[in-house]
Amino acid sequence: MNVVPLFGGRISEAKFRYKCASCDQIHEGLPDITFEMPDVCHDIGPKKRIEQVLLTSDFCILNGRHYFVRCVMEAPVHGFAQRFGWGVWCSVDWKTYKLCWDRFEEDDNTELLPLAGKLANNLRHYSDTLGRSCTIYLQNDRMRPLAFLENQDHPLAIHQREGMSLEEAIAQAREIGAVLITA
Repeated sequence: MNVVPLFGGRISEAKFRYKCASCDQIHEGLPDITFEMPDVCHDIGPKKRIEQVLLTSDFCILNGRHYFVRCVMEAPVHGFAQRFGWGVWCSVDWKTYKLCWDRFEEDDNTELLPLAGKLANNLRHYSDTLGRSCTIYLQNDRMRPLAFLENQDHPLAIHQREGMSLEEAIAQAREIGAVLITA
């Protein structure tokens, strides 16, 4: 993934472009750090994974009894209009999984109570995120749910609440292979 800042002055006017590793296309904005599947599924060999994991782009079931929902965690970027995001998986119980499944295409989810889950990915830039409790908010019209870390003292929760610098966002993008390119 390649990221390029396109601005000639104030950081708030910055525009970014990056080459997506998934589709090989150029996109505008900051890239999100995404996880293909819950970390526990990576621990299963490819052959067994076919037998044990039912995976779509938004939902995952492991061994018919462990349920995961794809969520988005976001942090404001200081002085920049766009948020930085992580596409993560959250482990949830059956009732929460079913509710997320049933409500995914609905357009009146904002009034629903928040849901409970646990982060199912370890974010490289933050220590000890795997298994941390999070609060999940359903969104409307096929938008992935938003997840917020519950431990308010954790650096990720601080970034979600108070924001991060543009330099921190670019550094995280570079950790997953993003390199600046020319316009």
